[in-house]
Amino acid sequence: MLRQANRSMCLVYLRRIISSEYEELWQQLGTQESEAFCIKIIESSMHEKQPVLRKRLADVVAEIARNTIDDNTGKQTWNGVIQFLEFCMSVNSVELREFAMQLLENVPNLFGTDQDQFIPGIKQMFQGSLLYAADAGVRTAAVRAFVAFVVDNEDDDKLVHAMSELIPAVIQVCIHVVDTESDDGVTLQSLADLATTVPKTLQSHLNDIFMLCIRTVQRQQGRLIPAPQHEADGLHLRGHAEAHEEARRAVHSRNPQ
Repeated sequence: MLRQANRSMCLVYLRRIISSEYEELWQQLGTQESEAFCIKIIESSMHEKQPVLRKRLADVVAEIARNTIDDNTGKQTWNGVIQFLEFCMSVNSVELREFAMQLLENVPNLFGTDQDQFIPGIKQMFQGSLLYAADAGVRTAAVRAFVAFVVDNEDDDKLVHAMSELIPAVIQVCIHVVDTESDDGVTLQSLADLATTVPKTLQSHLNDIFMLCIRTVQRQQGRLIPAPQHEADGLHLRGHAEAHEEARRAVHSRNPQ
């Protein structure tokens, strides 16, 4: 346990050094040594079994990927990180799929100016992870990564439109989180961030969002006591219609046509 704690702290320090001293560090390493360093980090990420250390490694890889985007051209100069991301999504590994989502959450602009050519693959990555039945952790990580990516590209209408097709899957993950209480609220916060920053992605899903909110409130209150049936039907229909219209107006006021 002590060894894991030490390794975790070392990775935290490594990320901080890369973040604050990247240019000087890379110059001292030189081309050959820096390439060898990146390969070693990728290899360690592939084989790490401890979730905490895997997350720390994802942070390190993300910091390198952030700094290897050329300031002048905007191109991602570390081709290995894109290849590794594709590899993570091509194998049936819970750990590597979650790693890929953590990486995209940390660096949504990882692909640089070549991003457009990767859009079909990126969409497939998100779809495969949002619907990944084998592990809920992969699905919740996918929600966070998906929202970070869409928010980072909020001004690209074509991309936002393409990614909006995955919103039903995002909502389904949120429903599962509410029903199982298996999350600390980060997933729902991600959905709220999406509604705040890119509300147009949710316009055609307001009814589902409304029902998710009702489901969340009922879960928190331990199930509401139902009204008598003859009253409940009328109250439900009126309340649902009024709340739906209010939500629709709120979204349109933030995003006028």
